[in-house]
This record gives sequence, C-alpha cells and structure tokens, in this order.
Amino acid sequence: MKNIKTITIIAITAIVCISSTVYATTKYLASEVTYKNTTVENALNELYNKIKSSDDMYDAFNKRLQKQKIKSLNNGVEIKKDENNDYYFHFDGIDDYIQLENLSSSIDIKSGFIVTFKVRWDEFKNFSRIFELSNGSPRDNNIGFENYHRTGNIALYMYLGTDYKDHVSNNVVEINKTYNIEVKCIKNSDNYDIKYFVNGNEFYSTSSSQQYANIDRNNNYIAKTSWTDSEYFKGRIYNFKLNLADGTTIYDIDVNKLIKN
Repeated sequence: MKNIKTITIIAITAIVCISSTVYATTKYLASEVTYKNTTVENALNELYNKIKSSDDMYDAFNKRLQKQKIKSLNNGVEIKKDENNDYYFHFDGIDDYIQLENLSSSIDIKSGFIVTFKVRWDEFKNFSRIFELSNGSPRDNNIGFENYHRTGNIALYMYLGTDYKDHVSNNVVEINKTYNIEVKCIKNSDNYDIKYFVNGNEFYSTSSSQQYANIDRNNNYIAKTSWTDSEYFKGRIYNFKLNLADGTTIYDIDVNKLIKN
C-alpha cells in the first residue's frame, strides 16, 4: 500500500493517512457519542488546525456532535467534501446511520413540525429513510420520511399506535441530483396540512386526518428505520433540521457548521 504514514496526536490516538482520506481508528472520549471506524476526508485535520488549543481534536469534534444533538455516527458514516467545498455525511446504504438524541413527550410535535434537509440519493434503496423518530419498533408511533419502495416518489409517514398513513408524492426526485427539501406538517383544526417543497417549488400538497402523539421517542435516526425489511439510505445528507410549528428548533444538524465553525 502506498502513501501511508502514521501520526500520533497528543499521544492519545493514531490516525492513518491514505492519500487525502483520514481514517480515525479510535472512539470519541466522551461516553455519550461513539465515533468508530468513521472515515473523515480532511475534516479532522481542518478542524484541528482551527482549534489550536489544548483540547484533543477528537474530544473537540465530539463536543460539536453533542451540540448538534447527535448521539452517534455508526458503522462507517463518512464526512466528505463536494466540488463546491461543502461537507456532507455519506451513507453507504449497507449499515451506515446516525442516531439522534432522545425526544421527550413534553415536546409538542403533535401541533405540527417542519423538516428541512439537503440531500442527494445515490440509489433508491427499498423504503430508505431520511429520518425516523421512533422507539425502535415498527408500527409504534413512528414518524419518518422515505423514498417509496425503490422509486423517486417521496413520502412522510405518521403512526398513532399502529394506525398510519403514507403521504406519497406523485412527482419524483432523481438519483445523483442534489435537492433542498422542506416538509411541512401543520395542524389545521382536526387535520394536518402537509406540503413538500423541492428546491423552493411546491412538490406535493394534501390535507390528512392521520394523527400522531406526543410520546417519548428514544430511537431517532438519520438514514435508518426500525423496519427490518426496509433498507438503509444510500447517498449524501448535508444538513437536517427539525422545527416545531411554533418555531422551536429540536434538531439542527449541519456538516459544514460541524467542521468549519
């Protein structure tokens, strides 16, 4: 193997540099976040150069993950940079995913929410999720967003117990194209007004009587679902934000802020 060298940083951990990719071979120091076997393309070096303090670079990066309410990066989630020098999480569609912090029943998601994310699908895996809020079991008060079957139709789904509805778009997105997507689910009397916007244009609109509950949700994911017969998301996710209808921010994940700030 060519162009390999080993660097020890503050005598705590080792990094193996292969070409322009940095392979972190350790876990984060803080117990709340696991960072194992995750490929970070130039990102940790850039972060370390910005920190210039006595903190270990991994510990500092770990704190940034916690600030964005990321519990763990799992099974080799990659951080890469695109042709516009924007960073993104890359998921291999095999087993990569991000676990988010728990949601409490005190959070009034039942009044409505708005989700925004920048995404590129490399492939439409079977019912692959952008996100899911759940307790680790299918058909149990889950809320999530997916591509429907192996198509570019996109869908928000909501469960009240085991009662559910998929809100599937007639229009489709395409693989290998980057989209800014906004999903609005706003309570209107006894129903929810649901709209999808893709790159600023209305993509789907409906009124739904499907309800969901304010409960504790302790298995919240990006790129993964609780359904064992569904597949992992394959592609890029640059950011992910979940706001309540009143504007309260629950999650605000941005890879550029994670690395550059």
